[in-house]
Amino acid sequence: MSVVGFDIGNENCVVAVVKQRGIDVLLNDESKRETPAMVCFGEKQRFMGFAGVASAMMNLKSTISQVKRLIGRKLSDVDVQNELKKLPFKTSEGPDGGILIHLTNRGESHTFTPVQILAMLFAHLKEIT
Repeated sequence: MSVVGFDIGNENCVVAVVKQRGIDVLLNDESKRETPAMVCFGEKQRFMGFAGVASAMMNLKSTISQVKRLIGRKLSDVDVQNELKKLPFKTSEGPDGGILIHLTNRGESHTFTPVQILAMLFAHLKEIT
């Protein structure tokens, strides 16, 4: 029986598998142990991990990183306000007082919660696994 573990950080993520002989840290597509915790919305598709980092400069306002810091926080929190000033994407307050992230991609406006962005990252880590 094997067990998979995800270490989600603000900057990077790590996937490990526990087997009978020990713990194996899985390598991603770039043959590295750490995957950047970044989601970038390009012209035709969504980029995550190292592909997100590579396309971040072309799509700066459509690149989301540091999302873990926003989960479970309220927009009215002073610390959150200071952190949001440093990020390139637009935000607003959700119906529950949480944070909504606004992106424009292919001429369409999209709204995501930090949990939805983290779910996209989890899906990418699941593919690595």
